[in-house]
Amino acid sequence: MGPLLMDTADSNSLPARRGETARPHLRNIMFAWVFGAGWLALVNGTPMIRFAEDMGLKEHPFTWGLLSAVPYLATFFQLFGSYWIEWTQRRKPIFFVANLIHRTCWLVIALLPYAVHRYSTAAIISVLSLLLFQAIGAHAAGPAWTSWMADVIPARLRGRYFGLRSRLGQAVLASMSLAAGWLLNASRIGVIKLPWPNDWALWRLRVTEFHVPVPWHAWHIEAFNFPVPALRLCSIFFMVAAVLGCIDILFFWRVPDRPQQPLDRAPRLAEVFGPAMRQPRFVRYLVFYFVYYLGTAGIGYYIWIYARQGLGVNDLQSQLMFMVIPPLGEVLVAPTWGRLIDRFGRRRVWLISMLYPSIYPLTWIFITPQYWWLGIVGQTLCNIGWNGGEQCSFNNLLQFSGGEEGSSSYQALFALAVASAGFVSGLLFSWLSHLTAGFKLDIGPFALRYYAILFLVSAIWRTLAYAILLPRVEPRQA
Repeated sequence: MGPLLMDTADSNSLPARRGETARPHLRNIMFAWVFGAGWLALVNGTPMIRFAEDMGLKEHPFTWGLLSAVPYLATFFQLFGSYWIEWTQRRKPIFFVANLIHRTCWLVIALLPYAVHRYSTAAIISVLSLLLFQAIGAHAAGPAWTSWMADVIPARLRGRYFGLRSRLGQAVLASMSLAAGWLLNASRIGVIKLPWPNDWALWRLRVTEFHVPVPWHAWHIEAFNFPVPALRLCSIFFMVAAVLGCIDILFFWRVPDRPQQPLDRAPRLAEVFGPAMRQPRFVRYLVFYFVYYLGTAGIGYYIWIYARQGLGVNDLQSQLMFMVIPPLGEVLVAPTWGRLIDRFGRRRVWLISMLYPSIYPLTWIFITPQYWWLGIVGQTLCNIGWNGGEQCSFNNLLQFSGGEEGSSSYQALFALAVASAGFVSGLLFSWLSHLTAGFKLDIGPFALRYYAILFLVSAIWRTLAYAILLPRVEPRQA
């Protein structure tokens, strides 16, 4: 695979090759995420929640914490991915093999309802095990992706480029999530409502005679039977997602990598990961995200469950609350975060963007079923802020990973820190939910249950990490 010529070359560009430019490859990377976002929409949110509920997790609240923890176990395989890259100097093979395994695993997950009995111990263990296995593939490919993109995307364009890529992906994510929620809601009530023409003769005339006008009131809403059970529908979603996810990965086939320069011997672990751990700024970055994720990773599914059970939102409303409107907020603001990072640096943007996500879990305590829609407002603000923080974090990793002295070990060690914190966080909130399962306290309009304790612990922990550790991640002059 030959090297790459950048239109706007800089120190992070791959070497030039005559007649080739970076622009087509940047387009491939950009539009690959259209399919990747479709995959993400169909395997997350309400489809995943409904699938897990119907397979048996609904009967055991502590299993939601385990479901949060399991993917973080897989993150340890980023160390394997990083070691492979530094030894062989080949990023594309592990990127393609690991990611294609990761995406095709969803075909196997889709077949679970037909292979094991629902609500059985085997069903719950199968769900957790397969989610772990598919996550292993994703994380093994993570260092290859970060190191590769650090060489392909010019440093001066990264903020705007990934802001635009995020905006495009979030638009697809929101639209497909809305469609998935609408179909799941139809599955729940057994009826789907579609626009239907009042007069088919008029429409046949419209097809043959293009000048024939058709008034807007020529349509009405017709209800049709929708006998597809939710669990079967989720299986269909996962199958479609597997195809979309593989297309996403195959878009990278023609994106060139650096020339192979394999080492004469296998490097020692200290040689691969030691230089990164001797970087004080990188260590401070790891410590912040480790502490922050202790209060973040394990709470996610409990917020979903509270919205569904505590606030009484249905499938469509929960998709609107978590997967449709908040991503649209990100779509509008993501390019702005990118421009602010390019203009003012990461430090200021980090401090501004991560403020609300730190106190966000606490806001759920004050949302009642009567005003359930306030959850949409809070989630949208959180997504907007979180997007800015993620862009800062990814740009930070690209800076460490690119250049002559950069390596994929930075991405792997960051993933290891997040994985350790995420796994512990999932177990912690699983234990807390089991310990406080019988908690009940009614204060005026607020019916506080065990969720409230989880939300309070999460908010306090995040806020402490934000106030004490985040200001030290980047020097003030940055």
